[in-house]
Amino acid sequence: MQDAFPETADVTAELATDDGPDRGDAGDAGWHAGSTDERRQHRRFSLGVPVRLRALGSDASMMVELSDVSFRGCRLCTLSEAPPPELDTAIAFGFVLPGRKIALVKGRVVRNGDWGVGVAIDRANVTFYEFLMTLAEGDRDLSGATPAPHLAAG
Repeated sequence: MQDAFPETADVTAELATDDGPDRGDAGDAGWHAGSTDERRQHRRFSLGVPVRLRALGSDASMMVELSDVSFRGCRLCTLSEAPPPELDTAIAFGFVLPGRKIALVKGRVVRNGDWGVGVAIDRANVTFYEFLMTLAEGDRDLSGATPAPHLAAG
C-alpha cells in the first residue's frame, strides 16, 4: 500500500521523470490510478470535479476540470477554448465541498497542451488533504463539489 501522506521532499524530480499523457489523448491510461505503467509514489484518483483556476498575475480565472489528483500533483483539463497556462506558471485553484468547506491549492504548471495542464502541488489547505483522504478511504461522492467562488475574476 502506498503512503497516505507525501514526504517533504521536492516533487520536481518525481514529476520530471514522468512523460505525462500523449498530447493527443488526454485520457491516456498512464495518468490514472491502477495503471501498469505507474511510476508515481502516491496513488492518483480519477475525478471529474469542476474547479476555478487562476494563473499568477492574471485578473481572469477559468473553469477547468480536476480530472485526476494525488497528494503531489494533478491534471486539470480545459473546458473552454482559452489556452492553458504556460509551463512554470504559478497557479491556484479551488472548489467548494459539501458542507461549504473550501479546498484550495497552489502549484505550478509542469506540463501543458490542448488537453489542459499537469500541475505540481506546492501547497494546499487542510480541507484539500481531507478531501484526498476521503478519496483514499473509498468515499467518492463528489456530487456537491462546486468551483470556489472567491477565485473568480473580480
